[in-house]
Amino acid sequence: MEDNYVNGRMAVGGLAGHSEGFISGCYATGLVEAEADAGGLVGYTNKIITQCYSSGSVTANGRTGGFTSLGGLIGLTRGPSSVIYDCYSTANVSSTSASYQTGGFIGINKDTVYNCYSTGLVSAASGSNGRGFCSLNQGSIARCYWDKETSGKSSSSGGTGKMTAEMIQEGTFAGWDFDEIWDIDEGQSYPYFMEPRVLEGLEIVGPDQAAEDSQTQYKAIAHYDIGSPKDVTGLAEWSVDDEAVAGIDENGVLTTVEINRPRKDIIVSAEYTEGDIAANDDKDVAVFAICPSGSALEFDGVGDYVDLGNDGSLDVTELTWALWIKRGETTYSNERALISNTGPKTSHGEASGTYALQIDEGGQYQDKIQFVRHGMPVEQCPLSNTIINDMNWHHIAVTRYINGDVTIYIDGYEDATGYIPERTAYGKTFIGTGHTNYSNFKGSIDEIAIYNKALSAEEIQGVMLAGPDVDDDGLVGYWDFDDGEGQIAADVSGNGNDGTLGSTEDVDDNDPCWVDDVAPVGLCSLGDMVERGMADVLDIKEDILYRLLIAIDKELDVYRMLDEAFKAKELGTDNKGDVVQAKQKIHSAVGHETQALKAVNMSLDKIYEALEALDFEPDTN
Repeated sequence: MEDNYVNGRMAVGGLAGHSEGFISGCYATGLVEAEADAGGLVGYTNKIITQCYSSGSVTANGRTGGFTSLGGLIGLTRGPSSVIYDCYSTANVSSTSASYQTGGFIGINKDTVYNCYSTGLVSAASGSNGRGFCSLNQGSIARCYWDKETSGKSSSSGGTGKMTAEMIQEGTFAGWDFDEIWDIDEGQSYPYFMEPRVLEGLEIVGPDQAAEDSQTQYKAIAHYDIGSPKDVTGLAEWSVDDEAVAGIDENGVLTTVEINRPRKDIIVSAEYTEGDIAANDDKDVAVFAICPSGSALEFDGVGDYVDLGNDGSLDVTELTWALWIKRGETTYSNERALISNTGPKTSHGEASGTYALQIDEGGQYQDKIQFVRHGMPVEQCPLSNTIINDMNWHHIAVTRYINGDVTIYIDGYEDATGYIPERTAYGKTFIGTGHTNYSNFKGSIDEIAIYNKALSAEEIQGVMLAGPDVDDDGLVGYWDFDDGEGQIAADVSGNGNDGTLGSTEDVDDNDPCWVDDVAPVGLCSLGDMVERGMADVLDIKEDILYRLLIAIDKELDVYRMLDEAFKAKELGTDNKGDVVQAKQKIHSAVGHETQALKAVNMSLDKIYEALEALDFEPDTN
């Protein structure tokens, strides 16, 4: 109902005077005048009203006695079954008599109201009866708000008063449904109802590649005719076409197993239904076998670090930083620097303007990855959504474009975005430590790469699985930590940015330790898969040989016992013929097993020859 003028005595509303039914998806605008129980939408109700609003004015037209109510949306609710939820009013409400209970949203509430707000001006002859949201609450009001500035009221019998700046922030309306019901132009508008929308399609978002024996997150995004895509990952039905290779749970987490080929191709599927409309999508995912090698560095969390120097090639503002980390403990008591442009002897002031990639602690930051520019408020710096609080290997990457746009990737997936201004200072590049306000990283680090450009999501995934392409012109440093010993971590990009372990070129207390537990990086070749498969075969056959030898030894011992008893004529209740037959059978069994031993040994020789033909040197011990 639009531009109404409604005048009456009691129970007067822009849509209905007295409602005893269910009202949803309605609105009323205009002027409502009454002597008693008036509301911009409904004067009096004892039933349900939802997803409705009112605007205009509600005024008292002269009642001078009694006890009555005026409200921007509803004058009076009376239980036991009236529920008002997901509604709002911008109507101005005014009365000229102290007998009126005047509220910006509702005059008198005797039942349940939740997830509602009001913004209209409230004018009352009696200041005690004119309230911001509700004048007299005798029921329940939850998660409801009014604008203290526009209403002119700082108190209410129920609801929470907020300043205008707070009323235009989604964060104010905790617990409200901003996926299905409400929308807001952040920092510009009060909440408003979403337009009706029709599901048009579904999109699976996530990497095109995955490693074997790992977990990878995928998301399902619903698309509508009016835009406003929605994340429906937890509501979609997920499946994988080849469950021998991978499975996927209800949250879109793909779990792969060890595979017996260099690559297996699978199809990840999702289906989402809304009403009577179903949408689905398929995504081709290549699962790769991973054959890691080399070594990594383990940091003690006290003083260990690697100094990569201050060569100008590492002083980049459009960048990609990428590395693998494995936490050494599940709880950190301070920020831990992974890559930083300032070192352990740098003060906070000296660090101002430099970049750092860190794992955080405390409150909303606990166990999350953050890319910071020192001196900038930490709450403004890009922060991951994903937490890392286990002791498994994880790939971390951050990209920054020249315009300041930042993306954080966790395990190859685009996890968070933000903005960071250009760096205004640069000292050196360090691994595992930062300025004096930091704690050093405790755990292992491997496969660090620095680029002077922002890589795409596909490029990040490639680096994660196979390592950087050393011929990439944008790669300014790559430390695979495969040196395995010594004081130098070589830059294998060819740019000469070798790192030094600890604080000196000699062994000292700040040196991280070389370890064999490495990040899962490196695609398996056909030869790698042959070697891996044959290693299992060799183990099985060698176990067969071992067990056969034990069996033959026990059989021969039994044979000797029977022979001794036969010769001593100590057969007990057994007759001679049965003992002779048993000896013959055992002797025959040993003969067959001896032939089996020869056959297994011959097959082992052939396997060794096959591996040598592929230039592998199997361990024959």
